[in-house]
Amino acid sequence: MGQIRHGCVQKKYLTLYKHTILMLYQLIFYFIVLLFIFCCDIAVQTHLNESARIFIKDVLEICKNTYTDIIENRDELYVLQAIMYNRWYISYNAESYKNEIALKRNLLMEKSRQYGNQIINVEKHNLIEYLNDSDEGYNYYGYYKDKEKLFLIWNKCMKDMPHRVPEKTLNFYRKSVQYGLIEQNYTFVTQNISNAFKYLEEENIPMNQLFSKLFYDG
Repeated sequence: MGQIRHGCVQKKYLTLYKHTILMLYQLIFYFIVLLFIFCCDIAVQTHLNESARIFIKDVLEICKNTYTDIIENRDELYVLQAIMYNRWYISYNAESYKNEIALKRNLLMEKSRQYGNQIINVEKHNLIEYLNDSDEGYNYYGYYKDKEKLFLIWNKCMKDMPHRVPEKTLNFYRKSVQYGLIEQNYTFVTQNISNAFKYLEEENIPMNQLFSKLFYDG
């Protein structure tokens, strides 16, 4: 009887050990993904575009040689690949007027969306979808004649927001302000500025995090 109880205890601790190791592995995997994205964002936002592209290609090569059978980690891998192609896409923003660059950007956006569509987790899938729609819309931002093309894409961002992608709430309010300015609807503009300030107060977001959100949020 004692041996059976001892065996059950051993099995229980072995299961707990495996579960702990799995959680640590997932946590490490997650932070590596975040680190790659953060480094890429720094390069792109500081206009070190060529360096960013080299870094992105290196990260994508690592992804190609990485395999995991854990669904959560596989999703993180798809998130990383989708974001890398997205950042590669926006690294050409200043050259988007060139035909050959426009074609290249279309291919990069297509790749980002392909990886985004493989993500099983709904929240992560919605985040990548929002990110790509937001960045693709900027192709038509700044020219009033293109506002219908812009809205056609950005309307997909606005659907069911901010509930669909809560982490993009501030971006949603910013887009709403941009909509209002384009349409010269100043009541709508002031209402959404008020909504944004209310959100900041409710979430108690400090100024240093606010700067970070505005700096990296497309």
